[in-house]
Amino acid sequence: MSDYYSASGKYSPLSFILWIVLALTALPLLAAIYAYAIWYIPIPYLNFFITGIFGFLIGLVISQVVLKIGKVRNTKLAIAFVVFGALTALYIHWAVWIDLAMNISGTMGNEDIGIATSTIKFNEVINLILQPSVLFEIMGDLNEVGVWGFQGGTVSGGFLTAIWIIEILVVLFVSFAYGIGQASKPFCEEENEWFKENELSPVSVFRDAPNLLDALSSGNMEVLDGMLAPAPNISSDHHAKLTLFDAKTGENFVSIVNEIAKTTDKGEIKFDSVEVASYLKISQEVADRLKTVG
Repeated sequence: MSDYYSASGKYSPLSFILWIVLALTALPLLAAIYAYAIWYIPIPYLNFFITGIFGFLIGLVISQVVLKIGKVRNTKLAIAFVVFGALTALYIHWAVWIDLAMNISGTMGNEDIGIATSTIKFNEVINLILQPSVLFEIMGDLNEVGVWGFQGGTVSGGFLTAIWIIEILVVLFVSFAYGIGQASKPFCEEENEWFKENELSPVSVFRDAPNLLDALSSGNMEVLDGMLAPAPNISSDHHAKLTLFDAKTGENFVSIVNEIAKTTDKGEIKFDSVEVASYLKISQEVADRLKTVG
């Protein structure tokens, strides 16, 4: 039976300290930048994209700082760090955004696209953050009257509430998608460090996954040699991506993804990623063979 890596569920207490540090530094900075970005870019569709970037950056900093440096190998704890991090950033963003709404000083633009100019007052933002009841009360008041328009009307009430809910869901989903993966990556408990991650040269697509996995896990080099070949043109043809994880102890794991090429209606080449293996344990001999392909 194939042997796959399974996280130990352990973590370093340092991860909690790192999360607090981020909650006091990077997350507020991201929240402020995000609030200013959506305030001064009055394009709803572009704002949706900016919201996705906001979620991605939250997931990224938590993954690379809290989970990686904090050596979190516990998926449930990783989820908690990401979710609470996203909610913290969103909460601070609301405080900044509301303070912008409270300090409008003028407008710029024209009849088609107008922007209300504003700047925050730091002490007011801090007071809003420390008084959630006041923050949510003001949000309720703004929800009734609205502060921005779309297609000739003011966005308020249920429509604005729906937008806020969608914003929360997008930030949570994107930060979750990009944030928790680090916790499941191979970690060497003996060395107390993450396995080294190596992106190998692309190879030809694997069409017989069961035989491939059996050859990899059993070390059947004869079968494996018959399946390994350098990839064709990876910009237009099917191919496979391999990621090798190795440790000084001699342990090795490999992840494999088939990239299936397809042509869109516009004639563009797109790829569908199909997972073949995720952190499959392999011998040193197999690992060395995989490194030679390409």
